[in-house]
This record gives sequence, structure tokens and C-alpha cells, in this order.
Amino acid sequence: MNEDQKTIAEQMAREGKTIARISKELGVSWDEVSAHVRSVHALSWQGAKMSITNRLNKLKREKKQSTREQLVDEAAKCVDYLYYEGKNLSKKVDRARNALGS
Repeated sequence: MNEDQKTIAEQMAREGKTIARISKELGVSWDEVSAHVRSVHALSWQGAKMSITNRLNKLKREKKQSTREQLVDEAAKCVDYLYYEGKNLSKKVDRARNALGS
């Protein structure tokens, strides 16, 4: 992926687009998009939900307290990510509505 594609992929992921859709639109392999988006912590909303679900499922099975705490911290980061990205998206929607005069 070139730098322009990386920037576009990050933006699309933050807007909630799936990795499959980003891959198709940019003409880049799913693996490349996935690796980059994860490396910059720009998960799609579905990706963040899946990460939270996976950590909660592991939490049910995990016996060691230190690992349980780590899983909780990782899930909390994903929840924070969803909250702040949702807040940013809400601001963008408000700006678009104001620009349209609605």
C-alpha cells in the first residue's frame, strides 16, 4: 500500500467501513489493509465490536488475574475508541446538516 492508500484506509475504517469494503475500493489485498488498519489502531466499528466480544469470551475462560485484567483493559480501550469515533462522527453529521441548511 502506498501512503495515500494508507491514509484513505485509516479514514474509511474510522468511518465504519469494513476491511473487505476498503480492500475492494482501494484495490489492495484484505491482508494488507487489515495489517495497516490494526497497526494504527483504526478499527472499523465492526472490528472494534469483534475485538470486544473476543476479549469478553476469553475473559470468561481465563483463570489468571493478571491476564483477566489485561483483557479488561483491552476491551475498555475498544469501548473508548467506539465512543470517541461515534462522537466525532456525530460532529461531522451536524456539520453536514448545517451545510445543507437542514
